[in-house]
This record gives sequence, structure tokens and C-alpha cells, in this order.
Amino acid sequence: MDLRQLACFVAVAEELNFSRAASRMHISQPPLSRQIANLEGELRVRLLERSPQSVSLTAAGRGFLPEARRILALAAKAPEAARRAQRGETGALRIGFVGSTIYTSVPALVGRFRQAYPQVDVTLSSNGASAILTGLFVSWSAGTVAVETVEVPLTVWIDAFSPCVRPSWLATSRDTAVRSAPVSTRKR
Repeated sequence: MDLRQLACFVAVAEELNFSRAASRMHISQPPLSRQIANLEGELRVRLLERSPQSVSLTAAGRGFLPEARRILALAAKAPEAARRAQRGETGALRIGFVGSTIYTSVPALVGRFRQAYPQVDVTLSSNGASAILTGLFVSWSAGTVAVETVEVPLTVWIDAFSPCVRPSWLATSRDTAVRSAPVSTRKR
């Protein structure tokens, strides 16, 4: 079963007419009929009842139609999902911060980031500096993050963050697209 077969089936099921479905798919009627016949053969069920005057869905066709639509919708979204992942716009971001920063810069930074990248799951963790550094060291030792010192102002992810007021460390996954994003290292 392939996406073209599913698209042909959905077109026929929605049009309930082979001529209109063929026109919608920009093919002639014989190839459309072959696609449907091949799909029914693979599934070993009859999806459509055909008569010289009409086309209707069988019980199997009615059950298959919403799933075929769902698969086609997911297939249409897949390329953009891959591009978002390559740009670092999906996944998870863990932010470790020290005590009082929760009352100053962290809420604004996280809010702006979530607006810019709603597909990224953000987790906040308040800890002491030594615990945060230990966590970074363990992850760095395991090869799962890269740690870089970044001087202020820190501009990452196309201005998603407002400028920080003190030097910061940026730890990223080794394979994330963020590592190649522009980072300002201009000294104050």
C-alpha cells in the first residue's frame, strides 16, 4: 500500500464518482481504477461498491476512509516536522537556574522561547550552582551535551531570548541545530 493508492481511494470515496476523482487526481480513469483495485487486492477487502450509475462505500470502505485521511494528513506534515527538527525547533529544552533568577530573567526568557518555539518541551530546574555544574559535567562526560561560555548579551534562537545581564553558559545537545545558530559573543 502506498500514499498514491490512499489518495486515489480518498478521492473516489469523497467524490463517489470515478470521473470526478480522476480529474481531482489529475490522472485518467483507468489508472485510478487500477490503483483502487491494487489497494483492495492488498487489503483483501472490497472498499467500494460499483455499478454503472453509482459508487458507494462498503462497510470496510467506511471504516478505512478516516484512517486513510489520517495517514495522508500525517504524511503531509512529516516533511515540515523533519525541517523543524533539523532547525532545532522541536524536542526538549532543560533549563537549570540558580535561586533568585526565577524572579528576574528566567520567566521572560522562557516565555519568549515558548512563543518562538511552541513545539519544544521546556523543563525548569532550580538548583544550587554546584548541582547544575555537576549535571552539566556528567552530561558533558557522557558526550550528550556541548558546553560553551558565552559573553553578554546572549542572543540565541533569533532573538527568542532577551539580552542577559551577566556571562552565561550555553549547554546544548551535540547534534542540535542550535549549536550552529548565531550567538553573539560581543564583550560589554
